[in-house]
Amino acid sequence: MSTSSIPDIDITPLLARTGDSAERAAGERMRAAVTEVGPFTISGAMPGASLLRAVDRATRAFFAQPFAARMAVHIDRSKYHRGFAPLGEEHGGTDYNEVFELARELPAGCGRDPMAGPNQWPGLDGFREPVEQYFAHMLTVARAVFRGLAIAMGEEPDYFDPYLKQPSTAMRLLHYPPDDDRDENVSACHEHTDYECFTILRASSPGLEQFTAGGEWIATPPAPGRLAVTLGQLMEIWTNGEFPATTHRVRQTAGDRCSWPVFCTVDYWTAVAPRPQFVSAGRPARGSVVAGQHLWSQTAEAFSYLDDRVRAGHVSFTER
Repeated sequence: MSTSSIPDIDITPLLARTGDSAERAAGERMRAAVTEVGPFTISGAMPGASLLRAVDRATRAFFAQPFAARMAVHIDRSKYHRGFAPLGEEHGGTDYNEVFELARELPAGCGRDPMAGPNQWPGLDGFREPVEQYFAHMLTVARAVFRGLAIAMGEEPDYFDPYLKQPSTAMRLLHYPPDDDRDENVSACHEHTDYECFTILRASSPGLEQFTAGGEWIATPPAPGRLAVTLGQLMEIWTNGEFPATTHRVRQTAGDRCSWPVFCTVDYWTAVAPRPQFVSAGRPARGSVVAGQHLWSQTAEAFSYLDDRVRAGHVSFTER
């Protein structure tokens, strides 16, 4: 299967919320993409070139700092899972990347969502402003993709709107350092599916591989003007398996690689259960989850410091 087999969907009508046949057609193309192929790309949504360059510079400047400077905003210093995670912090050290994680900037203690709060920002000139601008742009893009998926599910385009008042969507700046001693056949990020509804991804260079509905791994390098989209576990639950989460991995590459995934999800306390149109006698309904509890519990399993907090009773997934 070639890269050209991955469908691309122009989401301009979804961004404009046109409410017409063009918007519905984009949603129908999304349905065909996720059921027949799995991964897809979107166009008509890329930020401007100057912002992309600024985010690239900010990312590389952050990871070029001395280790002590990066550790000054270590993720364990945050109550809200924001900040820097070094090599080996996640998934028991199996992945070869380092992370800076952020989400919507909110005051501490602003609500009952344990993921809602302030970010940790490094004291680095030219960092915060472009990163926040990029994230804000992607939140708008995410709402358009949600509209497309709603249409794909047979719902009204605004089906997800009530669940997007304060979504737990997060963004990562990911750095894959070069390492000539590592085998290029080894994964720099292990085979997995994401926890949220879907992920929008841009990367500086190849490395991403995705598993298709046809049972094949396909390399999906960056394409000009396109953003990669992979579905996550919550969308699989919502559709009772009709829209499966996309399994993907990142191969170790020879050079320095950065990527900017945005993990798009709904409000923390959203109850996610199979919609009736996806349930039948031959396909009984899968179990339901609370979106934020699912995300927090999965994240705690991946990060040892969070797992320690849960065991100590410092983090609760169930209290409201």
